[in-house]
Amino acid sequence: MTVDHTALIKVYQILTTLQQKAVTGQLVLTTRQQRCCVYIYQGAIAYAIHPQHRVRRWQRAIKKHHCTMPNIPVTPKEPWEYYYLLQGVTEQTFSITKAQRIIESIFSEILVAMTLESEVNCQWKGGWEMESIARADVTLPIAALKPIFNEVRDAQAQWRSIGLTPLDLYSAPSLLIEPEREVSPGETVLKLQSIFNGQRTIWDLMVVLKQSFAAVTRLLDYYLKQGLMKFHALNDCKTPVAQTAIATQRAISHRPLIVCIDDSPQTCYQLEQILTKLGFRSLCISDPVQALPSLMQHQPDLLLIDLVMPVMNGYELCSHLRRVPSLQNVPVVLMTGSKSIVDYVRAKMVGANELLLKPLKTEGVQTLTQKYLLAKPMAIAPLKPTQPINPSLGFTSA
Repeated sequence: MTVDHTALIKVYQILTTLQQKAVTGQLVLTTRQQRCCVYIYQGAIAYAIHPQHRVRRWQRAIKKHHCTMPNIPVTPKEPWEYYYLLQGVTEQTFSITKAQRIIESIFSEILVAMTLESEVNCQWKGGWEMESIARADVTLPIAALKPIFNEVRDAQAQWRSIGLTPLDLYSAPSLLIEPEREVSPGETVLKLQSIFNGQRTIWDLMVVLKQSFAAVTRLLDYYLKQGLMKFHALNDCKTPVAQTAIATQRAISHRPLIVCIDDSPQTCYQLEQILTKLGFRSLCISDPVQALPSLMQHQPDLLLIDLVMPVMNGYELCSHLRRVPSLQNVPVVLMTGSKSIVDYVRAKMVGANELLLKPLKTEGVQTLTQKYLLAKPMAIAPLKPTQPINPSLGFTSA
C-alpha cells in the first residue's frame, strides 16, 4: 500500500524554516480528526502536546528513559510537562540528554499519528506561557530533526501496510483464543496474551517488549491475519497536575508566602525554584505598578523587591508600601547588584529591612527566611527614616 507523505514533508519544511528564523512560539497542526501543538523555542522543538493519550504518552516516555520526575507544586502554565523537564534538569534528577530524548519520543509519536492523514493545516502563533523560563539546551537539537522524520516515514509505511488507521495508534490490541481451539500451556499465544491484554497501545508494547516499531507491527500483522487479535478503545490516565492539585494546595496553604517583585522573568523563576525547595509559598509580580493591589489581596509574609525596574524602582515601591497599614510591618528586602553605601542608606530611609546581593543563591535566601520568618513569630518592623541606622543590618551575601 502506497503511503502519502505529503503532510509529513509539509511539516518538515515548516519546522526547518522556523529553525532557520530561530523564532519562538506555537505551531498548531490540525487534520480532520486530530489537533496538536508543537512548542518552539529559538527555532528548536521544546515540546509537543496532543490531547489524545497525553498523560499516557508522558508517563511512557518517563519510564522508557528511566527518569524520576521531581515533586513540584502545581503550575497552571502550559505545557506542564516541560515545566517538569526544566525542574528535573535544574535539580539534576536526570541529564539534559535524557530530557531531549523524552521530548524526541513524545514528538515522534505525535508526528506519526498527525501526518498519517493526507492533509494537515499549520498555524503559527507567536509566544507561549513558559518561553521566559525555557532553555535552549532542553530542546531537540537541530541535527536530530531529519533522522526523526525518516523514522516517522518508515513507521507510517509499516502501519499502513497492515491496514490500520491513525486512530488505531491510540487503541490497545488483545489476543483472542478460539474456544474450540486446544492450546498447549507452552504455546506462544498464551505467553503473549498477558502482554497483548487490551491495556497497551503499540507504543506501550514497544517499551514492554523492548522492540522497534517495525518488529511490533509485524507481530500485530501476524495475529491480525490469524483472526486472533482485536483492538479496544483505551482512555487516558488522569493528569498528574489535576490529581495533586487539591492535596498540594492543602499542604502548602499554611506556609509563609514570599512575594518577589522583579521585571526579570529569569530572576522570578530562579527565586520560585529556591523558595519552593525551601518549603515556602511564592508569588512573582513583574509589574511594580500593579504590585500594590495584589499585595493587599495576598498579604505576604516577606517581600523581595528588585531595585532597578522601569517606571517605578524598588525605593519608590517600598516607600509606597510603607504607607499601607496592612503592609507596614511586612519585612522588605531589596535585591541589588551593588554594595554602595548610598544604596544602603536609601534602603533604610524608605523603610526596607535589608539588602540582598545578586546573583541570588539558595544560602543567602535561606538566611533571610530564617531571620524574618522562622526564627521569630512576628514580622520585624522596618527602621523609620527618623531612627539612626543600625550597623548590624548590613548586606546579606547571596
